[in-house]
Amino acid sequence: MTLTAKIERDGMVTRGVRVPSHQLTLTLYIMSTQKFIDGLNKMTFVKREDDTFYTSEGFEVSYELVLLDGLVHKNYPIQFQFHIRKDGLFITRWGCEDNESNAIASAWVLRTSARMRDIEYDLEDSAKSKALAEFKRLTDEA
Repeated sequence: MTLTAKIERDGMVTRGVRVPSHQLTLTLYIMSTQKFIDGLNKMTFVKREDDTFYTSEGFEVSYELVLLDGLVHKNYPIQFQFHIRKDGLFITRWGCEDNESNAIASAWVLRTSARMRDIEYDLEDSAKSKALAEFKRLTDEA
């Protein structure tokens, strides 16, 4: 969903230049958590370290739980947030908008973590098989 709003003022000073309000618009792109997760699923995740996932495309996707102000957010005290980086640069942050979104995000993290563990186990098994074959080859020749 895209929202476009006109700024209701007679004019605004922007870097010393007066801009009439009819020339000012603010466009916000609003994305659901599921759509954000669907976007993450288009990437190829290859590694996980602590709370950060790494993609073959060079992105780092980290996550954290943020405690929200209990007075303002009585029924929504914790927000699941993602932080996206590439080449050491902060790209964007995504925060879930409600408890249902938190559940969607945490389910994604659990599934992706499980896939990363499977990849790690497969790599370890492959390395063990190669090492065992080499050991047998060396010891059989002796």
